[in-house]
Amino acid sequence: MTKAMRLFAVLGVAVLLLAATSPVSANCNPGKTMGQLSDVTPPQITHLAGVGASTAFPDVIGRFWQAGARASANEGTYDASQWLRDASPIGHSDFIMNGFLGDENVVGCPTGDLITVVQSPATNGRGAYFVVARVTEQLVSSMTFDYTQASSDGFNMKPLSQPRIANAQKSGTGLTMDVTLPDASPLFYGVSGALPSGTITGVRLMRAAGQNGREPGPAAALWTYTNKKTTGAGGGAVAGVTLDCAGNQDVYLAAQLEFDGGAVLSDYVGEPTRVNCNSGQAVAPGKDKPKSH
Repeated sequence: MTKAMRLFAVLGVAVLLLAATSPVSANCNPGKTMGQLSDVTPPQITHLAGVGASTAFPDVIGRFWQAGARASANEGTYDASQWLRDASPIGHSDFIMNGFLGDENVVGCPTGDLITVVQSPATNGRGAYFVVARVTEQLVSSMTFDYTQASSDGFNMKPLSQPRIANAQKSGTGLTMDVTLPDASPLFYGVSGALPSGTITGVRLMRAAGQNGREPGPAAALWTYTNKKTTGAGGGAVAGVTLDCAGNQDVYLAAQLEFDGGAVLSDYVGEPTRVNCNSGQAVAPGKDKPKSH
């Protein structure tokens, strides 16, 4: 028996057990499946960025929902640890997506297009890595939502880059600058013809004050929206961003992803850029290490 066949057997039994022991949602009967385990193409892997199986959760956050229907068709309390599974049966130290949407913890019954987002903090604590994937429901595979259709070599998590700053000018306690938000298109996996901007609908500029001379962590809850963003996945320039530098405390900027026109936001932000309020200058990209105290 090949490694792939063993994985089918192991994970297939797991899905059958879930179907037999979990009350199926009244909205999704029979239960559907989603993942990277297909009988049409070889199984594929989600490569988490520097995160091993023993440390992947709870820092790894997974979300899935029906495109355009986040509130009524989503993961509910079906935690990522329940559908990002150990891929060691096929010789990998990373993970394979394999979820049963009839699980009692799943809300609603996704149909049409399914969007899945996997997010993981960078190992150095500066920003986060992402996979954003989208596939259409089908009947030609053992997976109702077959993510092997979105890539030929699995999913590789990629970092969301830092904002770039130009033309910073200080006036009193205010610092005004032009900011270029990063291109999030490389984070996206979709079937042929699916465009990143159809799923990643915006890139938002976030700000946060330094914490005793150190930059904030990547959790989006630690950051505040500046009301500046670009539309679509490509990022781009936003002009006239004004930051309050009262107290000369350093300010940090980072990007957050927006999905479904803002109905869903990423749980983490990307790599931060430090703005040195004391000197009235934005620190050049690549030189924005936190100050030591």
